[in-house]
Amino acid sequence: MRHTGDLPKEFLRAISVFESFYSQDLTISPDSKMEEVWSKTGNIGLFSPLGKLSPSKLSSGYGWRWSQAKTRRKVDLSDNITSLELFKLVPKSKPKITSSKPPSLRLWQFNVFTEGENMKVVLWCEKGIDQEEKEELKLSDFQFLASFMHPTHAKEFWPLLDRWSPNTKTHISS
Repeated sequence: MRHTGDLPKEFLRAISVFESFYSQDLTISPDSKMEEVWSKTGNIGLFSPLGKLSPSKLSSGYGWRWSQAKTRRKVDLSDNITSLELFKLVPKSKPKITSSKPPSLRLWQFNVFTEGENMKVVLWCEKGIDQEEKEELKLSDFQFLASFMHPTHAKEFWPLLDRWSPNTKTHISS
C-alpha cells in the first residue's frame, strides 16, 4: 500500500522514479560509483553503505559540498519496504575556499529501510553536470572589438553597425 500523504509534486515525481527503478532486479553498486550517479542527468544507483550516508560523505566538487535542500520525508510504499526516507540535495558553496557560484545540480537520496536488512540507499540525479547551464557566446558579445578593426571588416561581422556606437566608440560606415 502506498501512503504518500500530502507531498509536493517534486517529491511525488521522485518517488515515481524510485518505484520504477526499485521494481527491477537490482545489483548493489560499490560506494566508489556514487560520483558517477550525480555526474549525469537521469543516472540512478543502489548502494549499501556501512552506516548512515550523510550528504557530507558524498563526493563533491572543488569549492562546494552537498546540502539538504528540503525537509526529509518518510513514506510507506509497500509491504516489502518498511519505510522510505527521501530528500533532495543541492550544491552549497564552501565560502572559505571559493567565492564562485556552485554548479546547478539536483540529487535525490532515498534511504530504504526493510525489516531484517541493512539500510540501502538509492541516489537519483535529477539534474547533472551534463545539464548545467552553459553560457552561450553570441557574435554580438564581441561587438566591442569593432573599434580595433578596419571598418570594412567590422561591417562584415556587424552589418547594422553603421553609426557611432556607444559600445565601440567608433564610427563605421559604408
